[in-house]
Amino acid sequence: MEDKNTAAIAIRPDQYWEIDTVTCNGLPATDLVAGNVFTTPILTADAQIVVTLKDNTPPKPSEFDMTGVPESEYTRRSVALRTAELAIYTINGEPTPRYVSGVTLDLDGTYTVSAQNRAGEVTPAYTFTIDKTKPVLTSNLPDSRKLNGPARFETDEDVLFTLDDVEATAYARELVVEQPGTHVVKAYDRAGNYGGAYRFTITEERGLVLSGAPEQPTRGSVVITANVPVQYTLNGEPCGTGYVYRCAVTESGAYTLEAVDASGNKQSVQFVIDKVKPVIAGSVPSGTKSNQPVTITADETVNFIVDGETVSTGTEYTVTAQGRTIVRVYDLAGNYGGVYDVRIDSQPPVLTAVQEGTNAQVANGATVAFNVTIISSEKAKFIVNGVEAENYANFVKLRETDTFTVQAVDMDGNRSETFTVTIDK
Repeated sequence: MEDKNTAAIAIRPDQYWEIDTVTCNGLPATDLVAGNVFTTPILTADAQIVVTLKDNTPPKPSEFDMTGVPESEYTRRSVALRTAELAIYTINGEPTPRYVSGVTLDLDGTYTVSAQNRAGEVTPAYTFTIDKTKPVLTSNLPDSRKLNGPARFETDEDVLFTLDDVEATAYARELVVEQPGTHVVKAYDRAGNYGGAYRFTITEERGLVLSGAPEQPTRGSVVITANVPVQYTLNGEPCGTGYVYRCAVTESGAYTLEAVDASGNKQSVQFVIDKVKPVIAGSVPSGTKSNQPVTITADETVNFIVDGETVSTGTEYTVTAQGRTIVRVYDLAGNYGGVYDVRIDSQPPVLTAVQEGTNAQVANGATVAFNVTIISSEKAKFIVNGVEAENYANFVKLRETDTFTVQAVDMDGNRSETFTVTIDK
């Protein structure tokens, strides 16, 4: 028969509470806890049970947060972070000196940022990188953008390479393209900065091929590329190994670059370094007026340039145009030889005659009974009946009875046609 003064008790806390310790009649009974449930043995009515609980209720999520955090780890734009209330912002471990409503980060770098308001609530810490710098993309391509062999591209940071607008690599610093054909390679860093593009063609030729040798003399650097690794010699002296030769010579002269690959195949190219300015001269000094065509000569083949256009290539150029012509001279390597100021006036003065006092026109060869004024179209020295005046003038007056033959010579030596008039008073 059951004793109504005895019973078994089960204690089950709710989901956020955990049984910490239990005593029964002053004795530890925590070992009777299983699965956060305490079940007593059969106890008498006056048994004393003490249970302590641990509160595991999760804290209420804070609604305090910041806006403007980049969506991705890298960005190429400035970052403006804001909070709905004043806060102390901690940027890479350094707090702002006072409470502010936001901060703007402009400089390249990696940042970890959090904010704490006056109530002590703290936002999550956000980490991101600002990168506004374009990657530097280089290659082994010659100036012609054509090569027989692999095309190699390198950058100064990890980039996403695309080949013909299709992703070619994960983020890397090097890309090698070997398949023949015409291709376009582009590069973008993690922040999306565009590093540029190369359009090039890989031919299907075989054997040792050198490319990039300048056809004309050059005063700058020379970059020559082999399609396979080679040993280079310049005018018989060793000057490097690998795919690319970069000219290190500083003196003007003709050079022969020879390349030998691992199989003993040889190829050579020639180029000319010219850092000497051309010397120019003219049939009349620069800036001097002439009534004849002016010929400019150079001591080497040059480009004669007028108004930005090359009008002649050679060692001499003759200017025939009336008026002023500015000729600039560059040799084939780009060295500047100077400027030549050509001024040509081969137009003779034109003479007319009028009656003195009335300005009535007088014809060439006429006989008149009045004084005549001979007028020149420009300042000139008048020659009257073979006698040349000492000074330049615009007119001469004829007042004596006589037959006059008149000419005029302008400042450039151009001589007018003869004007004849007879005065018979």
